[in-house]
Amino acid sequence: MNPPLERPRGRRQIPSVVRGAGYILWLVVFVIAVDYVFFYRPFVAELRGADRPEKLDLGGVGAEDPDLLRRVGALSTHRESSFVHFEPAPSEDILRVCAFGDSFTYGDEVLTNQDFPTQLGQRFGRSGALNVQVLNFGSAWHGFHQAFMLWKAFAHRYGCDYTLLGPQGFWPDRDTSFNHTDLLSPYFIHARYVLEDEAVRLVGVDGTDYHERFEHYWAFVPDWRYLYYDREPPAFLRALLPEGRTLRNPFYYRDDSSTEEAYETYRLLLREMDAAGMPVLLTHAQSEIVELARGLDLPNLWVTVAWDEHRFPYRSANGHLSSLGNGVMADQFYAQLVAGARPEAVVLVSSGEGDESVSLNLPTSRPLHHYEKAAVELGGRPLGAFVTASRDWKGRGIGSFGTFRDSGVVSVLALLEPGASLVDAAFLSLPFEIPPGADLELAWGRDRDAGGRRQALGTVRHLHPNLPLAVATVPEIAFVDKQWLRLAMVPPDAEKGGSPTVYLSDEPILRLSSGDGLSLHPLQGRLLQIAALRGPTVSLASLPRQGSYTLVLQTKDGVELRVPLAGWRKQVQSLPMPERAGQGPIISPMAREG
Repeated sequence: MNPPLERPRGRRQIPSVVRGAGYILWLVVFVIAVDYVFFYRPFVAELRGADRPEKLDLGGVGAEDPDLLRRVGALSTHRESSFVHFEPAPSEDILRVCAFGDSFTYGDEVLTNQDFPTQLGQRFGRSGALNVQVLNFGSAWHGFHQAFMLWKAFAHRYGCDYTLLGPQGFWPDRDTSFNHTDLLSPYFIHARYVLEDEAVRLVGVDGTDYHERFEHYWAFVPDWRYLYYDREPPAFLRALLPEGRTLRNPFYYRDDSSTEEAYETYRLLLREMDAAGMPVLLTHAQSEIVELARGLDLPNLWVTVAWDEHRFPYRSANGHLSSLGNGVMADQFYAQLVAGARPEAVVLVSSGEGDESVSLNLPTSRPLHHYEKAAVELGGRPLGAFVTASRDWKGRGIGSFGTFRDSGVVSVLALLEPGASLVDAAFLSLPFEIPPGADLELAWGRDRDAGGRRQALGTVRHLHPNLPLAVATVPEIAFVDKQWLRLAMVPPDAEKGGSPTVYLSDEPILRLSSGDGLSLHPLQGRLLQIAALRGPTVSLASLPRQGSYTLVLQTKDGVELRVPLAGWRKQVQSLPMPERAGQGPIISPMAREG
């Protein structure tokens, strides 16, 4: 008979549950180590060298309120109209209008005296109201939270009688993150407001200078405030993502959208501004913000739809207002502030194309890369130039001015929407000569030459003989926001046999982007647009009632071509005013004169 089995001695068996937990713990530690060594450290090392400032930019304010300035991240104060150039406490006979906002308020992309606060002050001066001062509190890349922080700290200190908000400045992505720059400026870290018990609470940032704030925010194990109150995922997760991809922060304190959260903070902050008793003029280009503010029905908040024009010559290369655009904004705010002022502005309306009967006196066409200069003039003064119109900020760089010289560009094809002026077209630069009478065609499905689906888009025509600039009016393609091309509809069976492609004769020039809606990307060359230059603008009063924009091309050997590109005419345009019972100007600043 066999003896009974006995438990082995000297070695205790580990339960399977413990072994499983140990394995999971080991796996977690291994994944964390791999993330830290192979992803996080290279990721942060690259960020550490990007756009690295030497010191915290206090914007010329110095030690007046360093804690506040660290909370807003940075200040733009190089404009003549910046508040740092004014004494904090004005004399009793001075009336102050204070503009708060982002780069549109500050005046990015125009000369230092062409922002709308400066031009608004000039209008007061021309009217004889020499006691009115307009102070610019705008700053590049600020959201409304940062603008509110500046307003709360400085509006009373600087004796502001009126507050101006707009024409932009309410950006949910900026107001729901401590760094909203999409990794372009990793040192720009700022405080933000969060929702708590039907109120807002300011959440600050760690660090006394740029470098300390960087190390705290981009730490592998971040502070709880960054983990809990930032819609952007923490660095240890961002490091794992491919470039251009993101994900929602799984640790975030709310489940609603960034827009819903930000809009609720805007309602609470605007109510706080209204409670201060100072008239606030919110003039904004986005209808959603206008509706939000009007819905509050606050006694000291005057809400207006901002004049908004995306066409040339009112937009600069990166989408900000040009000098002329800032001038119209100054006209609109002036009409709201001054009793009896007419709510209107003189604007330029572009139309049509150039005069085809103009002779260029060229024996043969020259490639565009032979030209040293390519500019658009108005009244004999340079007003615009060709710039990149790309959605890829990190790559080709939207809004970068350039020259055709040594670029390899042979010709340019202008894709024009029906009824649009040629100065507002999308220009596709091409490395080949465009044949006269060439056809544009959209092809999809099977191979284009093997029975694939086709749709004619139109015929190309040259603007002038021997000029390497051709035009095609294409209803099926829209130039959205002057930055990207969009197909008006998805062709049937477009997913079968490859993406829809636009051909110029036999050359493929555009293709539908995969996973990007209906947008088209260039297959040859780059997408360009005409945008306003930063330089001094023209005086509309000195211009005749109508005329032509002139395309000026200058060759390396000094030959200059001057070609009418499109027509323009002066037109008086009504400007929106506040919609309120008994609407009208708030008060006349003249009442404080003398």
